Amino acid sequence: MTARRGLANAAGRAKLHVLVKVHSSFVGLSLAVLCAACDDPAPAVRSQPRAKAEAQKPAGPSTVLRLDVSAYRARLDFDGDALVVATSRGVHVVTPGSPVATFAHEFGDVFGLSGSRVVYFREGELWESRRGAPATPLGAVAREPSALILNQERLVWLERDVHGPSRIQTFQGGKVRQIAQVEGRIDTLELFESWVFFFEQGPSGTWRLGGAPLDGGASKFTAFRSGRVPSTLEAAAGELFFYDGPTRSVRRISPDLEREAVVHTGVICSPLAVGDRVVCAQVGGLVELPLAGGAPEKLAAQTSFVAALVTAGGRVAWITDSGRERLEVKVLELPPRR
Repeated sequence: MTARRGLANAAGRAKLHVLVKVHSSFVGLSLAVLCAACDDPAPAVRSQPRAKAEAQKPAGPSTVLRLDVSAYRARLDFDGDALVVATSRGVHVVTPGSPVATFAHEFGDVFGLSGSRVVYFREGELWESRRGAPATPLGAVAREPSALILNQERLVWLERDVHGPSRIQTFQGGKVRQIAQVEGRIDTLELFESWVFFFEQGPSGTWRLGGAPLDGGASKFTAFRSGRVPSTLEAAAGELFFYDGPTRSVRRISPDLEREAVVHTGVICSPLAVGDRVVCAQVGGLVELPLAGGAPEKLAAQTSFVAALVTAGGRVAWITDSGRERLEVKVLELPPRR
């Protein structure tokens, strides 16, 4: 029994010895293979691309133009890819990838801009220049307009007496034709399709929004409401937009003046620009108001006063007051809509 147990233990030790040798050989072979692999260079470590939304994040605003002229006598608008800036001294066309094109003109203090079309008053006539070309006369007018509003096809101007009525006029067949006359003071005009809209000051600190058809017909009005008269009226996306200062709200109203809604409250928005986006200038910078609701989205910081603002085609441009008789023009690519 003892001899049999001894033989078994000897056999077990022999088996264990064989397993250890085999295992050691396998480890040695594995180490040899690994060491051979160590002779190859380590694969290059490639940085992972950032999230798509971050990769598409636009750069901050760029200053595209500086002029020695008052920011409060300048206008700007987009004309396709180009940004057009008009002042009393001429037109500046800023096209991406090209030098700024400057065309000297004497537009005076009262002129209107749409795209690259400028209309202005000189020596008893209204004149037109497109993209800086030499001006051509449109027709004679009785007096210098108080304000001009135009698009690529239509032109409307305001004629106002010191203490008398306000008259909205246009050209028809080369002659002046009156569109509407109201007793209150008008300062703001806006074209939308075949209508011109305006704010009329009423008695005792009141105002109302009115509209008149360009081709003839009766005017229409909202009821008078109390408060400061809005200074900005914008037409876009089939609606009219304005900023109501006393209630600190941006509002939208249908062109028939029947349906009104609040876009956002508790916000300062002066000036206001509406195109494919709703953009507000306020102390400290520019914000976008999402039409679908939600908090304002900060677009850019801005410490200087914003004198003019426009947005179209996923871009926003503005004029800032950079000192006495000096202005800067900035452009920002807007982030994609969420």
